[in-house]
Amino acid sequence: MDETWELDLGATMIGTNQVRFNVWAPFAQQVAVEFVGQDRTAIPMQPASQGYFEAIVDDVDPLTRYRYLLDGQKARPDPASRFQPDGVHGPSAVVDSDSFRWNDGAWRGIPLKDFIIYE
Repeated sequence: MDETWELDLGATMIGTNQVRFNVWAPFAQQVAVEFVGQDRTAIPMQPASQGYFEAIVDDVDPLTRYRYLLDGQKARPDPASRFQPDGVHGPSAVVDSDSFRWNDGAWRGIPLKDFIIYE
């Protein structure tokens, strides 16, 4: 089983300092990515199907703080954020998941006989 699964929501690094932002906001007419602590205007996101909005943004470093601006007024953290350094109501932060060195490739899970199931 060598397949990998990747979360397609939130902020995903797709290149060197390039991030794809994807959020489900079915009741919003407009969504933008707002970068916190930077002298940068909010980046409008494009509507996609079924209430999703997306944008690909260049020059975004790991740990950059951001939030989504809904209809030009409601600033909200990313509901699919991988890091909330200031808590659930603060801005989200971009994570470069490729920078983590996984070392559990030999782990095969827990044998069924050792499972503990509560009913």
